[in-house]
Amino acid sequence: MRRLAAAMAYSRSWSKRAMISSDSYWTKMCTYTTVKKAQIIDPKIALSHKAVMIGITAWILTGVFRDFNYVKTETPGMSVNPYIDQAGFYDQQTKLQAAPPWYCNNPKTDYNYSATWRYENNDCVFGLTLADVMTKTESAVFITTYFQDTPSDATSAAAAGLTAKNYFVPGVDQMMLWFDHSVITSWGTKVTNPSFDVTSFGSDAVLKSYTRGQEVGIKLEDLLAMTGANLDAENVASFGAPLYRITGLHVQMSIQYRNTHAGEAFDPDDVRGRGTVRYSPGVWTSLGPKIVYKKGSDGELHKFQRYHYVLRVSLEQGGQVGKFDFMTLLLNLAVASAMLGVAVTVVDTASEYLVGNFDDMKYDDRNDWMTLEALKAHALEQGILDKFAEDSGLELLEDDVMRDLKSRAQAKQEKTKDALRKAAMVGAGLGGKGEKGGVGEKGGMALRALAFGGKASANGSASGRVAPAPMRGNMFRPAPDRGTLTPSPSSVVSRMLAEQRAMGLGDDERSARTRGDEHEDSDGDGEK
Repeated sequence: MRRLAAAMAYSRSWSKRAMISSDSYWTKMCTYTTVKKAQIIDPKIALSHKAVMIGITAWILTGVFRDFNYVKTETPGMSVNPYIDQAGFYDQQTKLQAAPPWYCNNPKTDYNYSATWRYENNDCVFGLTLADVMTKTESAVFITTYFQDTPSDATSAAAAGLTAKNYFVPGVDQMMLWFDHSVITSWGTKVTNPSFDVTSFGSDAVLKSYTRGQEVGIKLEDLLAMTGANLDAENVASFGAPLYRITGLHVQMSIQYRNTHAGEAFDPDDVRGRGTVRYSPGVWTSLGPKIVYKKGSDGELHKFQRYHYVLRVSLEQGGQVGKFDFMTLLLNLAVASAMLGVAVTVVDTASEYLVGNFDDMKYDDRNDWMTLEALKAHALEQGILDKFAEDSGLELLEDDVMRDLKSRAQAKQEKTKDALRKAAMVGAGLGGKGEKGGVGEKGGMALRALAFGGKASANGSASGRVAPAPMRGNMFRPAPDRGTLTPSPSSVVSRMLAEQRAMGLGDDERSARTRGDEHEDSDGDGEK
């Protein structure tokens, strides 16, 4: 049975050793790696981390106060209503008829794209209505600058004195373009004709401004100048470089709405629009053909195909309008706060290359933990921690770890006390005479051996290691209320040795006397 128990104990011991083996698969399966906080006192590392933290914090605050990260935005509902001032158009027609512009009947304007598409003998036509030259859609206007009339039946038209003809529409660039515009949000904010600024593409300079509630009105000549275009300029991007009055021109105005304005307090109702204008060079812009009827000398109406080339003005709307939303603020703060972890990553990465022992300070393996735990236990048992706390004016924290260490230390102390107490009793002769309890050689050696942390062999000789210095831990600390020292078992041993010396007996003499006593009692009667 003893052999079976020993085999089982050995098996259990082997299993434990295998489980903690560094190359054990079970150990690898049971190893968990987590993040450990390590306080490292190093000015370079600490100040670098503070600098990165300050930068990230500044970025977070900038996002909140400048970029309005507490505002929930949406693309609002938008509408625009462009139109041309009709009265102004008729006034311009009358003035220009009296003094025709330079391009009327000017051979310099002739242009031949091909044998089929010829733009020659370009006259000017007056007395047209607005309906003859303007087409309107939901977000754009088309203003005819040039058109070609071609008879469906050239023979009958010629007999009635009608022929194919090309015409400029004079005064187009003097027309006034007007438009109303508005935005509406899902939460009920509605603004009609918000404040409006006009800028050119690629520049933030404000060219023209309109206050809230004011209808936008701009002369087409000024609008073209903002884009850098001119109807009288040559379209050099097109073959042969005809005038823009012939090819037509496309002007785009992109309108963006916002109610978040940098450097200003947020007001959800303060919606503003900004229109950026540009034109598309090189393209021909037209509406295609329409059917018109002209009255000839014969009094009959003859059908003509009229092909329009136009100045097209497109109004494109977009933008983001928002309101305060707590969840949006919380989400943006959460995302921004996660960036604070970047500071640790940046500093750790830099420190691994710039600080020689950084890895040793940051990373702990199992052996490091075991070493640290052993050192803490030893320091607590020896009273080193208590002494350091006392000298430093500090107090040891009573956490779970410290309580566990103290519990184990006290158990070990109690075990040592019991051993010393038994040894003291044997050395004091409480068990009889000679080997059985007197202050003989074996008893004295056992006493001295245990007093110094060793053990006595069967023949009374001392063996083992020298005992550590007396503990300064809880054993030797003043009691909280009494202010007295708890006696140590080692002091009992020392007191008994001192009593023997006080009797005038040296170690050799005591040993000899003990041997004499044993000789005198060799008859075995127990008497000297």
